[in-house]
Amino acid sequence: MAKTMKNHELWMTKFCNLVLFIEEYGIDAIKTTIDSAKHPNPRYPKLGGWVHSQRKAYKKGILLPEREEKLNSVGFPWGRSKVVAEGSNPCLLYT
Repeated sequence: MAKTMKNHELWMTKFCNLVLFIEEYGIDAIKTTIDSAKHPNPRYPKLGGWVHSQRKAYKKGILLPEREEKLNSVGFPWGRSKVVAEGSNPCLLYT
């Protein structure tokens, strides 16, 4: 139980850092800043690795549903491809 609580607290800390990052730089900055090892942000250490881990867990189907819901609530980009605006055609990603 204690380990689960600690994991939850660590995850929430990283999630809150992600939210702060998005508020400061915008959601598109995840693709250009967090995804790039060439541009680490000292205010949000290791956030890029955490983002990568969330994407990996999602692809493997092991990301907890409540975590997926939280990430979706802030517009988390699940892939490194183009960001699709809400209501636009998702098929445009593959053209």
